[in-house]
Amino acid sequence: MRLPIRHVQQNLIFTTHGTAWAVWRVAATNYSHAPAAVKRRRLKALEGLFKAMTGEPMVLSG
Repeated sequence: MRLPIRHVQQNLIFTTHGTAWAVWRVAATNYSHAPAAVKRRRLKALEGLFKAMTGEPMVLSG
């Protein structure tokens, strides 16, 4: 199978169909002993990131 990738520049992937993908990674951090306020700040930051996405965002988790 041939992938429809035309160009890769840093974390952006441009396809032959005219769409672009951004790839990034959120580093895992152990928050099991962190205070609740720290956990809430991290959650708010990630929620803000995902809510700001436009178009057809897809979040993959591994």
